[in-house]
Amino acid sequence: MKIKAFTLQWAPESGFETAALDHFVAEHDVIAVTEHFFIHEGAPWWSLLVSHRLRAMSQRSPPLSSSRTKSAHEPAELAPEERQIFDALRQWRNDRARLDGKPPYVLFTNNQMNTLARQRPKTLEALAEVHGIGEAKCQAWGIEVLALMASFEVAIDGAATTSEEPAHVR
Repeated sequence: MKIKAFTLQWAPESGFETAALDHFVAEHDVIAVTEHFFIHEGAPWWSLLVSHRLRAMSQRSPPLSSSRTKSAHEPAELAPEERQIFDALRQWRNDRARLDGKPPYVLFTNNQMNTLARQRPKTLEALAEVHGIGEAKCQAWGIEVLALMASFEVAIDGAATTSEEPAHVR
């Protein structure tokens, strides 16, 4: 077992820069994470100590494209209806993280939300199959995420919209 430290600064326009952390998690089995949120010179910071071991080559996630020109906070290429789902998930994640007093990344990463928008899981079991989403995340936020995603299933014909706010916002 090894330990890797990450220190991330908050940017008001884009949140925490998690690209390095996302890449690291794609190649390592994370055993435990100890986190600490703090303010230094008026700026929010998030430090993480990640206990890990290197994942076998056959089990590693594919690397992110190095030719990608978008910000690390932008989703990978998504179809229009997938982009709507991703945007709704991002809004839910930010609102819920604020209510829970946690950084948004703790709930779900952008890569996980990309996968959710593409795969559209309908059960907690299917949700738990997404890389990095385990039993704890399913128990904490799974029902809310599935309900949000189900609101898009009605409009398969390309008019995927939702008029209701997630239950936690009301």
